[in-house]
Amino acid sequence: MMEQHQKFGWFVSAPTNTITDEDIPTEPIEFEGQKPLSERLRNVLFRLHEAQKGKPEDFESFRVKIMERLISEYKSKLVEYDQDRRRSAGQISVEQRPRR
Repeated sequence: MMEQHQKFGWFVSAPTNTITDEDIPTEPIEFEGQKPLSERLRNVLFRLHEAQKGKPEDFESFRVKIMERLISEYKSKLVEYDQDRRRSAGQISVEQRPRR
C-alpha cells in the first residue's frame, strides 16, 4: 500500500476477499476546481510564449500556429496508420507509398 502513496487511483474494499474488475470504476478521477485539459494546455502555451519573450497581444497567433502544427502532426500519423493498415490488408503495395 505504501507503493501507492501520492498516486491517483481508486481504493476499493469488500467484505470478502473477492474484488473483480467490474468493482473498480473506469471513469477518470476528477477533483473540485480541476481545470479542463484544454485550459491547462492553453496556460502552458502561454507560459512558453512568455518564456520566448513573446508579447501578450501576439499570443493568439502563437497559439494558433502551435495548434495547427499539432493537428498536422496527428493527421499525418492517421495517414501513415491508414496506409499501414491497407498495406497489411494487401490493398496497397510498397511502390504506391508516398515518398517523404
